[in-house]
Amino acid sequence: VQARAPFILAGAGVNALGRVERACRLVDVAPTVLALLGVTEGDGIGENGLPRATRLARQDGEALTDLLDGRRPAHVVGFLMDGTNPNVLYDAIDRGEAPNLTRLAAMGTTMGHGAMASFPTVTLANHTSILTGCHPGHHGVLHNAWYDRALGRQVITNSPDTWATSMQWLRPGIETIHQAVHRHAPESFTA
Repeated sequence: VQARAPFILAGAGVNALGRVERACRLVDVAPTVLALLGVTEGDGIGENGLPRATRLARQDGEALTDLLDGRRPAHVVGFLMDGTNPNVLYDAIDRGEAPNLTRLAAMGTTMGHGAMASFPTVTLANHTSILTGCHPGHHGVLHNAWYDRALGRQVITNSPDTWATSMQWLRPGIETIHQAVHRHAPESFTA
């Protein structure tokens, strides 16, 4: 149940296919958002560790380009509903109990079988996979907390004390959606 998350993609630049009977992976979110924003593929490292065309420096996911219609939105907003199973959420949509999500689903594409999480199926490891397009074993955030032998202390990356600096735990060569967009179009960012 926890290995699947809901996946609804809607708005400018997205095909309105309704609910499709397929699944994707959480690591597909970052490359798909980057494709939606017009970030082109370049030289990168793929899931098997070998060079391949990617939108991120290191990328395990695939851009779901068949869901996109070629238009480029000015902004992308993501909603992450932690701990929500697609069956439960889609049932609430079908019953009319989530009218705003019903509206979003109607104007875009919903993966009927959801988005598969990486293992372990814990919050911070998978949130990081969404932002980096990499599985936990590649991006380096393996759990919500762990013991760092070099520092001699427990690291709790999703606590208020460490949340703001949790990106320091990413392995070298891993970039986030934000970093990839900035690398591709630095003029789109202001100081």
